[in-house]
Order: sequence, then structure tokens, then C-alpha cells
Amino acid sequence: KQFKNQILIDITSEGLRIQIVDEKNRPMFDLGGAHMKSYTVQILQEIGKMLNEVPNRLSLSGHTDAMPYSSGEKGYSNWELSADRANSSRRELIAGGMAESKMLRVVGLSS
Repeated sequence: KQFKNQILIDITSEGLRIQIVDEKNRPMFDLGGAHMKSYTVQILQEIGKMLNEVPNRLSLSGHTDAMPYSSGEKGYSNWELSADRANSSRRELIAGGMAESKMLRVVGLSS
């Protein structure tokens, strides 16, 4: 209930989609990085255990903004960053009590 305004649920062709958004429109990660803001960690850990009640396995998608990644690291782009963010999210859901077996796939979708 504490995060009800930060969770959007709808049905897509792939199944039930659960989106986590920040109601204050703050970024969920550090700019250009996969390190989560503390409020993002709190949200993910709080809903982690609740996701065990969903009968299906989960697919988790990471996203970035459209700004080209320019850290200077060769071959590292928004594709890699979005995948790293998705994996960071997976780890926090598990830290919050979600069973590892609930996760079907983790993907990076870039911008």
C-alpha cells in the first residue's frame, strides 16, 4: 500500500506488465550508471516478497534515456547499461525476498 502510486499494472500481449515509477519523477539510477538511488532500492525490496504471490515467472526489462552513453569505455553503450540496470533490479528484488526461481529472464532494452 505504501507504494501503490508507484506501481502501474496493465495487460500487454506478453501478459501482465508491472511498471515501477517514481511518483516524484526522480531518476531511479545514477546518471549514466547502474547504481540505484536509495529510494529505488527501498521500493524494489518492499515489493520483492509480494511478487512471490504472482503465479507466473517474471521478465524484467531495464531501460535508459535516449542520450548516447559516453563514459569512454569502448563497446559499452545504452544496451549494456540497460542490461546492467535490469540485473541490479533483479538483485534488489531477491534481496527483498523474491525467490530467484521467479525470474524467467532479464533483458536490456536501451532507450
